[in-house]
Amino acid sequence: MRRAVPPAIDTACREFRYEGPVFHAPAWREIYRQDDERIQSWEEAVESDAAVVAAWRDYGYRPIRLPFTDPADRARFVLERL
Repeated sequence: MRRAVPPAIDTACREFRYEGPVFHAPAWREIYRQDDERIQSWEEAVESDAAVVAAWRDYGYRPIRLPFTDPADRARFVLERL
């Protein structure tokens, strides 16, 4: 279910654009664990992730999905696209 964006947030999203690439670190089942900071279930985390990506696209961003790999390879992936 998509929620309405409050007018002030919508205005801010349209006026204060981010000019760099938007990297998306998708929910990663193999490393996801609930704890005091990550209170969402796996299913909620996946839904939340999809909502964020949809919002980015609604505002004209084209997220670049990060690969499921180790930190060094992810860093290389990012650096190659900057």
